[in-house]
Amino acid sequence: MEHAPLRVQWAGNHIRFRDPEDIAEEPEIGYMGLNERLISGLEERAMEDGGDKKGPFFRELIYRSQEYRDAMGSTKMGARQCNWRDASGEFISPIFGIMWRTYAKLLKRDQALRQRKKVVQIQDSAADIGAAISDLTEALGSMNVAVASMGTKKVEEVERKSSVRGVSYHKPLKKWLVRIMKDRHSYHGGFYESKKEAEKVASVMRNMLYT
Repeated sequence: MEHAPLRVQWAGNHIRFRDPEDIAEEPEIGYMGLNERLISGLEERAMEDGGDKKGPFFRELIYRSQEYRDAMGSTKMGARQCNWRDASGEFISPIFGIMWRTYAKLLKRDQALRQRKKVVQIQDSAADIGAAISDLTEALGSMNVAVASMGTKKVEEVERKSSVRGVSYHKPLKKWLVRIMKDRHSYHGGFYESKKEAEKVASVMRNMLYT
C-alpha cells in the first residue's frame, strides 16, 4: 500500500511532520499582514534605491509600511531585536526572523561596499601623491640617492633601512616599497627610487588610514 508523502507543518518554535490529510494547506509565513512577499519587495527596493546605506533604508521601509504599522504600530525592533522577540528570546513569528536576517545581510553589503571604496580611494590618492613627489624629485634633482655611492657594505645596509613604519627596501627591484597594514589588510603604496620619497608617501597613507 502506498502512502502519501508527509508534509511539514510549522508549530510555534519547531517543525512537525504530519500526514497531508490531517492538516490544511500551510499559509505563507506571516504575522498580521507581514509576509515574505512584502519583505522580498522591500529588499529589492533597498538594493535599487538604498545607495551605500541599504540596511538602514530597508529598516525604514519596514517601519513605514502599512503592514508593519498595523501589526506593531510605532514599535521598532529595539536593541537586539527585543521588541520582535517573546519572553523566551524567540522571535514572536518567523517573519520577524526573516526581517532581521535580511536587514543584517544588507548591513554587511553596506560595510563591504564602503571598505572597497575606501581602498580604491587610498590607492588612487597614494598613486597621485607618488607621481607628484616623483615630478618634484626630478625637477629639483636632489632627492635621488644612489645606493652604489656608499663607501662600505655596512653603510649600505644602514641606508637600506627606514625608521618609518611601512617602508622597506626591495632588493630585487632595488627600490623602496611602501606597504601599510591595517585591520589585517595590506595597502600597497608603490615602489620609489628614493627612501625619503617613500617615507613621505607612507606618512600620508597612514594619516588617511588611521584618521
